[in-house]
Amino acid sequence: MNKKFIAGLIAFSLLFSISVKSATSVFASEIDTTTTSTDVVEIEPVTTSVDEVTNDTTEKVVHDPVVNTGYALPTSTSASIIINSFRYFDSHDSVGIMYSTDSNVLDNVITKEVNSYFGYFSGILKDLEPSTTYYYRAYVNTSDGQVLGEIKSFTTLKPSNVTTGDAVSVTSTSATIQDNSYKNIIIPLKSGIGYSTKSTDSAENKISGYKPSKFSIKLTKLQPNTTYYYYTYVYNIYGNCFKGEIKSFTTLP
Repeated sequence: MNKKFIAGLIAFSLLFSISVKSATSVFASEIDTTTTSTDVVEIEPVTTSVDEVTNDTTEKVVHDPVVNTGYALPTSTSASIIINSFRYFDSHDSVGIMYSTDSNVLDNVITKEVNSYFGYFSGILKDLEPSTTYYYRAYVNTSDGQVLGEIKSFTTLKPSNVTTGDAVSVTSTSATIQDNSYKNIIIPLKSGIGYSTKSTDSAENKISGYKPSKFSIKLTKLQPNTTYYYYTYVYNIYGNCFKGEIKSFTTLP
């Protein structure tokens, strides 16, 4: 082999080795091997013991039981006490209305227990004296005692006056009862004539409907030569019945 060729090959090898080392050194010097650490803030978990947990600080409002006395709608001998109410009761035994002619509702007190619905109740006081002032209050009975509403009052009306009219135009099968009238009846619902062959205020036959305070009614399909007893009556919206005196007539043969 040519010595010059061999010598050149050795020289090239040496030169290549030096170049690679130099390049490696330069490449390494250009790389920043310094590492910059990032500050990490460690968040400690918040631990709360059971004893440290607090509930809502809003205090629960506790109401005392309340009873409200309702309103009175009087007639001459009765009164409807409506819209009585009660609330804040966990339980109750009974409800009702007490009343008396005593303004403190302490003496000669009469009580009337009634049914309640969804915290409301009403009651009708009967057998009252006309033109008389009564004092009343609602009450609720519980296992712990009685809770009372406020005292209110009403005055009954003057004596109810139902007048039975006279029988006119009497035939063998009919008769007209004219000039029947009534007054001092609160909210009249219907009125009419009750008649029977018996002298009683529980008539076998009745003709009724809403009538003005003065009215006449013709009775038909009667028996000839028969005596009939009759009276005027009025019902109000509360179911009270007011009657006039019993009178009579006799049909023609």
